[in-house]
Amino acid sequence: MKNIPHDHKVDLWSVGVIIYLLLVGYPPFEEHTQAELFTKIRSCDWEFYPEDWENISPDAKVLIKNLLVADPEQRWTASQSLECSWLRNKIQEDGHVNLRPSIKSFQGRQASLREFSSPVQWKKGEETPINSSLQTEPSIAEVDEEDDDN
Repeated sequence: MKNIPHDHKVDLWSVGVIIYLLLVGYPPFEEHTQAELFTKIRSCDWEFYPEDWENISPDAKVLIKNLLVADPEQRWTASQSLECSWLRNKIQEDGHVNLRPSIKSFQGRQASLREFSSPVQWKKGEETPINSSLQTEPSIAEVDEEDDDN
């Protein structure tokens, strides 16, 4: 979104977004227009809303906080993520974990999750960073053709 090359580190950002979405039923970045949404994403403007996150493990929040980092060099790697206690901890020896608060909280957000999963409808002709970059940056095919000419 910043028109800079990216690598596998962007996949870890996506993992953070997906975990956030799965835990509370909505994505970390939401706005009314595409331009506002992209501004929020580029500035990494997101938060844990207490009413939705009160029943979520602090260890899960640590993982998300370290994946949803704007600077890819500061973002956790896959190896670091796999060391997170939320992923490594096993269920208590007696096997009892009270999931009722989490389930009850999630049930209240099912409609939000269904709404999010429906196809996104952008307003026709709305100018966005992606639209403008697609119009000004050469396509992959054009770059390949330039390379072939050299």
